[in-house]
Parts: sequence; structure tokens; C-alpha cells
Amino acid sequence: MIVSIEPNFHDLYLKFLDKVNSKALNKEILKATYENCKVLLRSDLIKSSSEERSLLKNLGSWLGKFTIGRNQALRAKEGDDFMRLAEEG
Repeated sequence: MIVSIEPNFHDLYLKFLDKVNSKALNKEILKATYENCKVLLRSDLIKSSSEERSLLKNLGSWLGKFTIGRNQALRAKEGDDFMRLAEEG
């Protein structure tokens, strides 16, 4: 996901998505963001690679802006999955 490597453009991406105003697109972007977070949290490199941690940090920032920043709740199931994965690591 480009948002993981281009955090300076998060606000621009959000403005674009607001203009497009597509629930289906927003749903797919949210799904992809959750999936990419899960992949990084499961990665063996997350503990040793600052690059992987940076990608995760950027995805977390994007997820926060995309959901909470737009007055939308995070999905509880996904939050539980993230916590479980973090505890396992």
C-alpha cells in the first residue's frame, strides 16, 4: 500500500477519497489496510527491521486518520486481532 511509504500524502489521499465519496472504495481501502497491518504484525522481521516497523507505524497513522479522524469507529474484531498478534510477538 502506498500509504505505508508515503505518510506525507495521507491528508491528500483523504481529501481525494472524500471527493470521490465511494463507500465501496472506502470499504476496500479499509480492508486492505487491516490486512497489511496483520501481515506486518505476523512478520518475523518486525522485531529486527526498522523499515518494517516504520511501515507499520505509517499504516497505523493512516488507519487512525482514515477511521477515527473521520469520526468512524475502528472495528472491534480487528482491534482484538491486532492486540493478540502484538502479544504473541
